[in-house]
Amino acid sequence: MLPQLQSLLSFWESLRKGRELPSRQDFRPEDLGPWMGHLGLVAVEHGGRFRVRLSGTTIVEYDGEDFTGRYLDEAVPPAAYQEILRPYRQVLETRQPVHSSYVSRLGPSASATLERLLLPFSDDGCRVDLIMAGIYAVTDEPLSLLHSDLYGRPRLRG
Repeated sequence: MLPQLQSLLSFWESLRKGRELPSRQDFRPEDLGPWMGHLGLVAVEHGGRFRVRLSGTTIVEYDGEDFTGRYLDEAVPPAAYQEILRPYRQVLETRQPVHSSYVSRLGPSASATLERLLLPFSDDGCRVDLIMAGIYAVTDEPLSLLHSDLYGRPRLRG
């Protein structure tokens, strides 16, 4: 796990304060400074749909567009739907953080590896109602050269 994601996991652990899950009210936006731009907040709505509440600027750059306000099942291409949403469902089922790495296609002959850490939050202490996503590219290339898509779709920038 990348050091940035390890520190995010440690931050999440500190918010638990002996509870199984922390609440959204346990942190302030200014607490997230070390990871700003690399964070997304995804609301878990009744029925198990995932709505992007916030997409950090770096995530938007990875994606090539801002999915804030949209449901993941509307933003993800049908062919990648199950694969992309599997880790989010795993967070709901296990109520535990989920770490994954995946290769995002940049075009016919290029790709980038991204690491993602999904962290569950619960306002009532039982039901996961928010997932914080930390996403970092595993590369030495400048960010401007990454034309990745967080949800598995190829993105090419001119």
